[in-house]
Amino acid sequence: MESRDHLQPISHREEAICDRLRSALAQLLGIDPREIDPDESLVSYGLGSVQALTLMGELEEWTGRELSATLIWDYPTLNAITKYLSDDSVSGGVADGALDT
Repeated sequence: MESRDHLQPISHREEAICDRLRSALAQLLGIDPREIDPDESLVSYGLGSVQALTLMGELEEWTGRELSATLIWDYPTLNAITKYLSDDSVSGGVADGALDT
């Protein structure tokens, strides 16, 4: 059965996380953030391993927690990463204060 997670309403917190991720990815790849579909694989935008590690470093700095080096491969879309980062049961999720920076 096809997953319908992307059809579920997202919280304000998830929206803020996704927007932050979209901006960071767009800046890293030199593209307009509006071109990035949150359900599209990041690899389809040309994200390579070096850029993925750079993005991971930014995410670790932003969230204040250590993340798996394979996070972007394990959660290959912005929505998947957003859901992972917003999950409080996974090492505390993203702190609300981090959303303001």
